[in-house]
Amino acid sequence: MCRNIKTLFNFAPAATDEEIYAASLQFVRKLSGYNKPSKANEVAFNRAVIRVAAVARSLIDTLQTTADPRDREVEAARARARAAERFKAT
Repeated sequence: MCRNIKTLFNFAPAATDEEIYAASLQFVRKLSGYNKPSKANEVAFNRAVIRVAAVARSLIDTLQTTADPRDREVEAARARARAAERFKAT
């Protein structure tokens, strides 16, 4: 799984269109193997990103949970702490 794709469901505030687009771009990059497609593949690549983003938005908007929404700041602090532990000098 691509490490740059973040969980976007059940956060307060909700995921933005920009976050969904960024995750969709990473997903299509991973599938295609292109960081930046050639001119010949650019239209298909961009179309795929747009379609994946639309489906992702639909998914996020229709999922249901009884759990309380997660706080973005708390989750970001946890991620920073994990990264600091993972990459600390030994």
